[in-house]
Amino acid sequence: MRPTRKEHHAKNDSCPPLAHAPHWALGLWWWATLLLLSLPCSAAVQGQATAAKQEAFAYGDSSSATTATPDSPQPLDTIWSDTKAVFTEGLQIFSAPLRFGGTQWGIAGGVAAGTGLLMLADHEARELFAQKQDSLRNRLSEIGNYYGTLVPGLAVSSGLYAGGLVFDEPSVRRSGRRVFQAMLYAGTITTAAKMLIGRHRPFLNEGQYVFDGPSLKDEYFSLPSGHSTVAFAISSTLAAEIDHPVATVALYSLATLTAASRIYSDRHWLSDTFLGAAIGTACGYGVVHLWDEPASESSSWMILPTGNGLMVSWRGGQ
Repeated sequence: MRPTRKEHHAKNDSCPPLAHAPHWALGLWWWATLLLLSLPCSAAVQGQATAAKQEAFAYGDSSSATTATPDSPQPLDTIWSDTKAVFTEGLQIFSAPLRFGGTQWGIAGGVAAGTGLLMLADHEARELFAQKQDSLRNRLSEIGNYYGTLVPGLAVSSGLYAGGLVFDEPSVRRSGRRVFQAMLYAGTITTAAKMLIGRHRPFLNEGQYVFDGPSLKDEYFSLPSGHSTVAFAISSTLAAEIDHPVATVALYSLATLTAASRIYSDRHWLSDTFLGAAIGTACGYGVVHLWDEPASESSSWMILPTGNGLMVSWRGGQ
């Protein structure tokens, strides 16, 4: 039997912190896992010379060279260059719909349609998760909920960035920056959507079709799931950087655990987690492949950084 609205809201007002787990070894295991995820990422991204050259050309960042030279910029110059990249690449990400072709609009439409269709199964999914409560699932839910907070992503991001900066490994530094960028961009989109949509959370027991529109109340911030957004932003970025099947499966499995944990904790509907996962994945993949050569020469607007600011450019199709 489900607790009352008031009891459940009090219980789930914040995701259960991992630090409250009865065994300190669980926390130790979690941070060891983050370290193990960082190590293969550091090794895997070092061979990405092509991406380094593209970014060096775009931002004049000579620190992207794979070998240090006497003329390499000072750390503060590199940090400033990366700070500018966060904002200029953010403009590229947020203006991406201006450059969408048929394939991209088809994917966006599929995500929207999928979210709508999953709403039909939201109630059944909630009831299914409610019937599967036990101590093991509670522990897994704690791990999944924690991975969807800012702490793990910021730990991985800052660790990779600091390591790449100190040991002059531009590709590692860039990977750390990209994890932060994906979280920032995806989190901004999801937060704005939450405020505009105003969907009621499941623990309110008012059904899956209750929307209030623009709102600043947390209990009306159900769609999309913020934890799922963050988890998939982290995992998709690292998976794209490492580019290895084992890492991809492990990272996306961890993000999926976060999505399932949000339903298990009665904080989100199934459709909330799906849309959050889509936003996080799109931003993570988009940040890593932002400067890849397009598959086709379609016409589009481009916002490019220059030495004096930004330049808006039109690229016509051939």
